[in-house]
Amino acid sequence: MKRRRLVALVSVAVLATLGLLVVGGITFLTRTTTGRDWARGVAQGFIDRRVHGGSVYLGRLSGSFLTNITIDSFAIRDKRGELLVATGRVTLDFDPRDIIDNRVFIRKARVEHPYVHLIQHPSGVWNFKEIFASPDASPPKPKDPTRRGFGDYIVLDSTYAHNGTLYVTMPWTPDDSLKGAKRDSSIRVHLNNPAKAVVKTADGYGRQYRWTNAHGLITHARLADPDSNAFGQEFHVDTLSADEFEPTFKFRNITADARKLGDSVWFKVAHFDMPASTGTGAGKVWWGGGQPQRYDIAIHGDSVSLDDVNWVYPDLPRTGSGSGASSMKRK
Repeated sequence: MKRRRLVALVSVAVLATLGLLVVGGITFLTRTTTGRDWARGVAQGFIDRRVHGGSVYLGRLSGSFLTNITIDSFAIRDKRGELLVATGRVTLDFDPRDIIDNRVFIRKARVEHPYVHLIQHPSGVWNFKEIFASPDASPPKPKDPTRRGFGDYIVLDSTYAHNGTLYVTMPWTPDDSLKGAKRDSSIRVHLNNPAKAVVKTADGYGRQYRWTNAHGLITHARLADPDSNAFGQEFHVDTLSADEFEPTFKFRNITADARKLGDSVWFKVAHFDMPASTGTGAGKVWWGGGQPQRYDIAIHGDSVSLDDVNWVYPDLPRTGSGSGASSMKRK
């Protein structure tokens, strides 16, 4: 046998063996409980090495692992045991070439029962920053601008959430002029009156904002992109419905765009419905710098039912409708 033919046969045999190993490995990972548990352990270890101020739970994995994966449950807790994020079943579709290129690009996602609780502590630090804080206090090493690290690019397209809940809790204290028994009485009144939306927290008291029964489709969410850092994070909402508490609204069919840069969020709502009202809105919300949350919001009601805004004033009638515009500012 000629040398050239022998080399060719050996090469074919090696490639065939590698192919069988790859196929066998994929089958092991995707078709066996042992393989899936091994993949879950690897992923859990990868996450644990990057979370230093809390803990992460990753549930059972399933799917092809090549173009899609399903996680039956997921949770992130802070060091006090408070939940930051929790979900039911999560299904993600992706292209493996993006992972090879150090990009987190989710082509399609469905999240069941997502729960998010953002907490700002009296120190001003948010719980998510505390959870993902680096244990090394030294300044980070400068990155090579020509190289993309894993996590530098995070984009999600066609993300659908079902029955979601969002809580935002910010520090609250009673009036500084109140002392002793009067201060204690004020705290009790706020805690026992649901309309005050004040709750006990691990390190004091907090004013809680709530959005529940949320369903929606976000067609594009840019969480990180080196080419767009100057413009911040961006979200395009195709449709969203949620029940808001304090102020009390039942929003339906929201279409909106939002952008977050630093401690500021800008948004434009092209359309929203309430049970008997419809309109548009736009505004900005910002915080930080040791100052309380501030906002500048304008809402235009094409058709407004008094029944939807009766909570503003107890004696306001529930019948009647019209149109109008309003603005809310706190600077």
